[in-house]
Amino acid sequence: MEETLARLQHQYRAYRRLVLLFIPILAAAVVFAFVNRYVTFVLLAAAVLYQVLYLRRLQKKYQNDFIQNNILCTVAQKIGADHVTEESGGALTPEVLRKAALIPFDEGKATCLLREGISGELEGFQVDLCDATMAETFRLVKKGRKRVHFNSGCWVRVKLSKDTGYDFRLMDVDAVPTLVRRAYYQEHPHYEKGTLPNRNLEELFFFYRPVNTDVVPSSKLQTQLEKLSNYTPGKVALSLQGDTLHIFIRARFLARPISMRSAPSMEALGFDPFPELSYIIRVAKAIEAWQSE
Repeated sequence: MEETLARLQHQYRAYRRLVLLFIPILAAAVVFAFVNRYVTFVLLAAAVLYQVLYLRRLQKKYQNDFIQNNILCTVAQKIGADHVTEESGGALTPEVLRKAALIPFDEGKATCLLREGISGELEGFQVDLCDATMAETFRLVKKGRKRVHFNSGCWVRVKLSKDTGYDFRLMDVDAVPTLVRRAYYQEHPHYEKGTLPNRNLEELFFFYRPVNTDVVPSSKLQTQLEKLSNYTPGKVALSLQGDTLHIFIRARFLARPISMRSAPSMEALGFDPFPELSYIIRVAKAIEAWQSE
């Protein structure tokens, strides 16, 4: 990690030195404003081009490099992954997310953007993670103007040791906008709303299960889901399909914002962007224990 930090610090200092070159260009533009306005316009244009075409590219590269290394030093290390797929979801594809039937998004290539994909194993479970942004078209009224909602967050898939035989969804009331959620389940009438014994979850989560079934998540599963919900500042949505657990946490990401105001530090590089993963594994363990009862 020390070698990685040294490389990022060198990259950051080089960027800051180049930023300082921006100041003389602006100063010269101010001086020539009283002498030759044409030269002033040329200098201002040069300053803008320098900022947009050069400095922003360097800034973006530094931030992307920091994000990749931050993930590799934290979440990826935790699951034994040695590679981050920056511009895709890796093992998680739009088809995989659609099959999970958890977060609605439109058909088409540009409606599901996946990044920072990583895969590995944690406490005996195969896990895949990525950042996801999904676009869903909806209408406020039946014949009203079409609007688009973007739902962004971190998507996690956990493979269980065996097929549970279950198929249900649990989602925070704010994980998916009400109009989008209602429209989706109207188009999928084979699911119905169920009730949860856990009163706290019943107030905070919607529970959908196949029509004419009486399945109810175990008390251990409800307890662990409640702990995850209480811990994360994001909004949780869960899909259980046989031997596959999908959890999406809205507004939580592997790629966190990187400030250019301060140089990279060991603390920043080692900061875990997604500590919720350990809580998700506890949810998976609760499902496994439910099967053993």
